[in-house]
Amino acid sequence: MLHLTNFAKKQFIACYITDKFFDLAFVRSSAETVALRIDNIQKEIQERFTINMGIEDLSDELSRQQDLRHNLPKIIGELRSRLCIDIAGYNFLDNVPKVIKAIKGA
Repeated sequence: MLHLTNFAKKQFIACYITDKFFDLAFVRSSAETVALRIDNIQKEIQERFTINMGIEDLSDELSRQQDLRHNLPKIIGELRSRLCIDIAGYNFLDNVPKVIKAIKGA
């Protein structure tokens, strides 16, 4: 998950290879995908309980996915409001130098 507080003293430049996150329905459709992941993780947890197997890896992943589902609108809203550089296809050669320049602070 994107923790913007970790970037408080640093410049954050979002680079993307698809602009789908600008679509208004993106958050909803992505939340549906995350919900399916959560369901699958919960099912696997139940399966492991039946065979007395640990779930530590699944607990961490479940928590991460639940946080993502809860914070997805805020994360995408923040990305949309910031500088976003398209590095897909033909834009790569034109825009990567801009990213490097911004990183160097030039």
